[in-house]
Amino acid sequence: MSTKNREKILELQDICMKYHTPSEETLAIENLSFDVHDREFLTIVGPSGCGKSTVLSIISGLIPASSGTVNLNSKNNDKSGAETVGYMLQSDHLFEWRTIKQNVLLGLEIKKILTDESCEYAVELLHKYGLGEFLDYYPNQLSGGMRQKAALIRTLAVKPEILLLDEPFSALDYQTRLTLSEEVKDIILSEKKAAILVSHDISEAISLSDRIIVFSERPSTVKKIVDIDFGKNVRAANEKQKHRKFNEYFDVIWGELSREKNKRKKSRVVRVSQIGFFAFLLAFWELAAKLKWIDPFIMSSPSRVWNTLLNLNSAGQLWSNVNFTLIETISGFILGTIIGFIIAVIIWWSKFIFKVSEPYLVVLNALPKVALGPIVIVWIGAGSASIIVMALLVSVVISTLNILAGFKNVSTEKVFLMKSFGASKMQILLKLVIPANVSTIISTLKINVGMSLIGVITGEFLVSSHGIGYLIVYGGQVFKLDLVMAGIFILGIIASIMYMGVAKFESFYLKKRK
Repeated sequence: MSTKNREKILELQDICMKYHTPSEETLAIENLSFDVHDREFLTIVGPSGCGKSTVLSIISGLIPASSGTVNLNSKNNDKSGAETVGYMLQSDHLFEWRTIKQNVLLGLEIKKILTDESCEYAVELLHKYGLGEFLDYYPNQLSGGMRQKAALIRTLAVKPEILLLDEPFSALDYQTRLTLSEEVKDIILSEKKAAILVSHDISEAISLSDRIIVFSERPSTVKKIVDIDFGKNVRAANEKQKHRKFNEYFDVIWGELSREKNKRKKSRVVRVSQIGFFAFLLAFWELAAKLKWIDPFIMSSPSRVWNTLLNLNSAGQLWSNVNFTLIETISGFILGTIIGFIIAVIIWWSKFIFKVSEPYLVVLNALPKVALGPIVIVWIGAGSASIIVMALLVSVVISTLNILAGFKNVSTEKVFLMKSFGASKMQILLKLVIPANVSTIISTLKINVGMSLIGVITGEFLVSSHGIGYLIVYGGQVFKLDLVMAGIFILGIIASIMYMGVAKFESFYLKKRK
């Protein structure tokens, strides 16, 4: 269908894009010019790596061109040029922790235009295009095609005039891809929008487009523009593919291009195996002591450890020492995690701080924290405070590094998506970076259980007259090795309980999210 008589709403003039490295300059796009008309569906095809997606990023304002101009002619004078564009990336990038309705409202939240009216419009779109009954579903409960449709509606909800579609169907199976691509085209036509699609599929491009722009090899420029017109009576993709013109268009485009691609473990079995292995170790240990394969005075035995625990309990020493160690461990664990999280946020926020702090973090991570024990005792004094600080020092660097690594690994495409809606850095942090790293934070908590306990026991070795660390040191000094083994056994139980507490929280979080 011809669009030449319609108003131009986008013009690219002599766009150039250069990438610089210390050793060279790479020209990726050279003197690229084309335009888009109102309600036109235009597709860009070209060799891999020729800069098709880069052009979409330039149009959306996510990255600046090295030279040239992008003119967006909005029909709505209240909108800036960038606000007329909606960007739909290669994957749907729905946030797994938000419902479908919440995902669709994301752009409205970020642009601070979420009102009763705009919310009603977004929900109306969901109902209109077959997702009305899935408002409160989460993305993992939807098929790939439904997720992509939700991503499209998220883009439409902010009422853009031009949609940029970066291979949105590439991850779908062939049948779903055919159905969804035609459905998306119908939605865009129904909403009276213009669209620019990037695709590697020539058949898809011909079936959907009013015009196809063929890019050259790098440095990219417009090699050919093909007008697609099957007549007013041929609309469905399967009808177009049977039309005599289809092969003509395909040959032309192919000719241009050719001159220039689980599994969960069974938890019950794993748990039984863990318990069985532990029982085997205890039985073998007891048997070895009974048969004198090992010296029970030096290595003790499960029965001797059990009797020692009973004696400690009778003397009123068991729970008082356990509570002492537990309070210090939990305090160091919580403080280390919170402070590590705050430091990670600060370093992520500022590239300058990241570059300055990086070598110090590496050194602190490699430095044995036990070596700082005497200094901590001198500075803070011999008491619970110095023991908690030891636990904090052991866990805070690990927390910072793990959480920071998670922050840095957040999908750049999801960050691009947020920026395409005009998100501030705080919005990116609160709505993307932190929610996307909940699993990383939980993994850090699991690590910090052991790290905090190491710090506390080290501190109790040095200064304490209470706690499990004190019992272990005392037992070693007076050669009561049953007491030493009993202390180690108690530490194992404390670590297991804290670890299971974190695992329970993780299970609760994942269950709630589903």
